[in-house]
Amino acid sequence: MSEETQVADAPVDAGQATSETTEFNFREHIDEELRNDPSLASYTSINGMAKSLINAQKMVGADKVVVPGKYTTEDEMNIFYSKIGRPDTPDGYEIKPSETIGEEGVNFFRQMAHKHGLTQQQAVGIFTDYGEYAGSVTDKSDEQIEQIQLGIEADLKKEWGDQYQAKLNTSNDVVDYFVPEGTESDDIIELQLADGTFLGDHPKVIKMLANIGDFIGEKIGEDSFSGRDSVPGIALEEAERELNSIRAPGNTAYWDKNHPDHARSVQRALQLQEILTGDAA
Repeated sequence: MSEETQVADAPVDAGQATSETTEFNFREHIDEELRNDPSLASYTSINGMAKSLINAQKMVGADKVVVPGKYTTEDEMNIFYSKIGRPDTPDGYEIKPSETIGEEGVNFFRQMAHKHGLTQQQAVGIFTDYGEYAGSVTDKSDEQIEQIQLGIEADLKKEWGDQYQAKLNTSNDVVDYFVPEGTESDDIIELQLADGTFLGDHPKVIKMLANIGDFIGEKIGEDSFSGRDSVPGIALEEAERELNSIRAPGNTAYWDKNHPDHARSVQRALQLQEILTGDAA
């Protein structure tokens, strides 16, 4: 029996297989005359380009707005305003009066908003912001108003001297007498002005009322209409206070006969004295 020797097949060295992953470049699959077009420069993947194409297709047939240019006509501007959301008429703006802007102001604002092509959202935003700004400008704190009042008082005292209290009383008497029926004097003098102060604190108003009272007083004296009932709203305590002010030692207009206001001061003192004694005609 012969010994058979089996020789196994030697392994064949096929070499080590290598696998390299090559990044897919979608531009290589685009015709050469198209792949370098600038409009494709922003795309980094084929999916991004596909999304852009889909969005572009969705926009086809959509309501587009042409941006106005330098030579856009008024009619074209009106078409543009309508497309971006301007109401058809000024009354179409849903805006209500506020604490700082009344109905008249709202109507004016609607006209301006429509003229300049504002949308509802833009108009409401501007109206609200401006109303808040206007309120912050006109509203003064109690401390600010008090400082203004003190300044006015100091100026009037400097101008009127020892006649200050008498003229201030006269000014208040005129308001009390001529105020409309059913209206309180405070309703008039506390009317708020644009700067937040009150009508009754305005120096020109105070001077005007004092001049009116002085004029009435002079006419009463000239025409012999003196008497408590003929003096606008003056009470006995007011008459006594004014008389004491006129006869005060420091009032040179009453005590100095050479003073240019001497005759008027004396005449006024006599009128007040008649009111207090009940001798007025």
